[in-house]
Amino acid sequence: MINNTSNPYRIEEKYFINPTTYILLTERLKHLMSHDVHSDYRGMYRIDSLYFDDYQNQSMFDKLAGIHDRFRYRIRSYNLSEKNMRIEKKVRKAEFVKKIQFKINLNTYQHLLSNDIVNLGANGFWNQFAIEQRTKLLKPKVIVTYDREAFTFKGTSIRITFDKNLRLRTGELDIFKNPEKEWLVFKDERMILEIKYTNYLPSILRDALQTQSHQRFAISKYTLCMMELAKFQQ
Repeated sequence: MINNTSNPYRIEEKYFINPTTYILLTERLKHLMSHDVHSDYRGMYRIDSLYFDDYQNQSMFDKLAGIHDRFRYRIRSYNLSEKNMRIEKKVRKAEFVKKIQFKINLNTYQHLLSNDIVNLGANGFWNQFAIEQRTKLLKPKVIVTYDREAFTFKGTSIRITFDKNLRLRTGELDIFKNPEKEWLVFKDERMILEIKYTNYLPSILRDALQTQSHQRFAISKYTLCMMELAKFQQ
């Protein structure tokens, strides 16, 4: 486990968009922003997130109830690579969000899958995780997967992302096993637009994105996947 980082609180605006709007917006952004450095030749990369919740699925129900101050844990991998994993605690205070994260190796990942964190350290992050695990039976719940196209704005922390093909995996909750055993959450072609910034969004980007023309939603990919899973299990 290395490189603990705690990013500042930022605002995340989220919108559902259709493929036509996606094409229009990305064509505009290509002239103003750059693709994320981790993108492939298409400007894309794959994200797999293994989410933890307690025995009551409290994180999901807090979201559905509109609780403003909440957090959740997840392990995230990019492009199914074991070399670029991290565990994150995503913390929300009203409309502001931040992530506390550690890069982890495969050995740490295996300990987390087996709920064995005794040997992972004694810092505040792991102590809190251990308390949640012992008192609330925190454990892996679902793997959330999507394809992301991300844009960055030079000299700032602004990120504009388009998340496509939201899907989920259950069964053996290991990111690196059976990635083909997944199913789509949406029956239509909707995508999720996320606009992330720390202080303000420049008017040149606001105008390009035409946010006033889109309806903003409180979107949680984890909650969407858990609700889809509940329907599947009925």
